Amino acid sequence: MIKKDHLITGLVLGLLVPPLVFLIVYLPNETKGNYLTNAFFENLALMSIFFNGLAMWIVMNGFKLDKTGRGILLVNLMYALLFVIYFYAL
Repeated sequence: MIKKDHLITGLVLGLLVPPLVFLIVYLPNETKGNYLTNAFFENLALMSIFFNGLAMWIVMNGFKLDKTGRGILLVNLMYALLFVIYFYAL
């Protein structure tokens, strides 16, 4: 479990959760040879951002680690901004 309440811990945790969720969902679909569309990747990116927010909620409400939760929030906001830029601004 997380025992230290540091901003850096939250940043690292926030950077790790979305790629892990992405790989867990993407790899089984890719190995089956499913046709992966742009809508699939958009939904998968949103799901990754959601699970990062869920991790933040668990850390802040379950473990009462506010600084770690703030670190996850900062990374989550960065992911959300990159999502909007990549899928809607181009």
